[in-house]
Amino acid sequence: MSEVEKVTEEENEKFNYKNSIVVFLDILGFTEIIRKTEKNGLNKKDIKKIYNILKKVDNWSTYEEMISFMQGNEKTKTNRLFDNKKFETIKNQIEKTCFSDSLVITLPYWEVNFFDRIVFIIYSLVILISKLARENFFIRGGIAIGEMFHDSTIFYGPALLKAYDLESRIANYPRVVLSSELEERINNPTVKIPYIKTSEDGLKYIDWIGFINNNKSSKDMWQIDKIKDFISNNIKFNNKNLKVKAKYEWLKKQFENSK
Repeated sequence: MSEVEKVTEEENEKFNYKNSIVVFLDILGFTEIIRKTEKNGLNKKDIKKIYNILKKVDNWSTYEEMISFMQGNEKTKTNRLFDNKKFETIKNQIEKTCFSDSLVITLPYWEVNFFDRIVFIIYSLVILISKLARENFFIRGGIAIGEMFHDSTIFYGPALLKAYDLESRIANYPRVVLSSELEERINNPTVKIPYIKTSEDGLKYIDWIGFINNNKSSKDMWQIDKIKDFISNNIKFNNKNLKVKAKYEWLKKQFENSK
């Protein structure tokens, strides 16, 4: 083996896969905004809108927001993340990479802390998805568990392939769906995982609509009526594009069925 190919013990440890929760997200409709700026010329309003959306994605979770909702507004409270030290430990171990209209999030886990970490991921996602919905952007994605390497801008691993496959082939509608392995892992009658719902096709997904309905005291922030209007307008606008129209009709139905 040449000097270049030699791997030190320290490097071998660094480049090992880690058992991880991996999220792959795609912002639906974002590509059309980029294409529009090329066609019509980029103006300051377009630049600001693109920047603000990506900034929301980049700042995808904050301690203040999550603790505020879990302690103050949540009807179904959980004590899992009330410990500031635990929260910061989990948050500091997250890797996230945002590129174009996609986001990859990775959080390593061990058996003893898996449920704490999946709860952290779920709460972070319902907050992020709700924020983007308020701006007329909806998310499609997948969450998987498995082996993953993620170091700042470099990321790869079998779990990423699973999460990407869920987003690109399985999710179909604006929803973030769970892998079958993750479904099995959280199927624990003694532990309640918040905001996971089963769709008509049997897939489990992140119930961000249930989250905002459950926090109606914060209606000014989530602007539920505004989101519903966005969905109705998108249905009308895409009347001739049946594939896109079906995605918004699915969202409308989720609002109608949400309790």
